[in-house]
Amino acid sequence: MWMTILNYFYPVTDSYSHRPEHLTATGGFTDITSVMWLEPHGYTDEDTCRPFLITQTKASAYQNRDSEWREGARQLGEYLHALSGTKVKRKWFWGILAIGTEVEFYVCNRYDDKLNCYTERLDVERDAQAVRRFLNEIKSKTK
Repeated sequence: MWMTILNYFYPVTDSYSHRPEHLTATGGFTDITSVMWLEPHGYTDEDTCRPFLITQTKASAYQNRDSEWREGARQLGEYLHALSGTKVKRKWFWGILAIGTEVEFYVCNRYDDKLNCYTERLDVERDAQAVRRFLNEIKSKTK
């Protein structure tokens, strides 16, 4: 579900790409790493590609388990921390933790390395307008 949502809001035609299991940290892989290309398509130089968003997903069976939300946030924090240690020239990194149809949005400042949840838990269908607003807000800050 999230690959479809991400491709809609951040399309390849606008120089975005979404990479499954791209980044590693503490023995695991990110579910989806979203990047923005700064050069024409086809360049492979890491300097022309800026990661900006990590999406961590879990199965809907775990949606009502607080322990899964805590663990997902911990994993997301580790992945965003790994991004902060790269040469990527970006102050802010964003994160999405999605379990089933619910989602939380996070932001991480690379200079103080703090992970902050900046939304309450949202339902993708019921709170679609808020989900769209946060995805568009992230997009407006990724330049």
